[in-house]
This record gives sequence, structure tokens and C-alpha cells, in this order.
Amino acid sequence: MKILLDTNVLLYAMDRSSKYHKISISILENTEYKLFVSTKNIAEMFAVCSKKISVSK
Repeated sequence: MKILLDTNVLLYAMDRSSKYHKISISILENTEYKLFVSTKNIAEMFAVCSKKISVSK
């Protein structure tokens, strides 16, 4: 089955504290799926992962 991944699946797979982490990993590891990402996914991943996190003092 061909699947265009949503950016959230990739983000949840990276975030071990997410309640969606395990299901995201299972999607990514399923060999029955032929997974695809778009340039939009890559841009969104970059935007989210490169945001500065503000820490309150």
C-alpha cells in the first residue's frame, strides 16, 4: 500500500513522550507500506524542529 505520510506521523515518531509515538513507529516500520514524503513535509519538519523553545525563568 502506498502512503503519503502526514508530517505529524514523523513528529510523533521522534517524540517519545507523545501518546501517538508507538503507533507512528509501527506505521514507519511496517514493511507492507511504501511510504512517501513531500517537499511540504520536509519544510514543515524543518520549521517545527528548528523553532527555538522559550524557557520561562
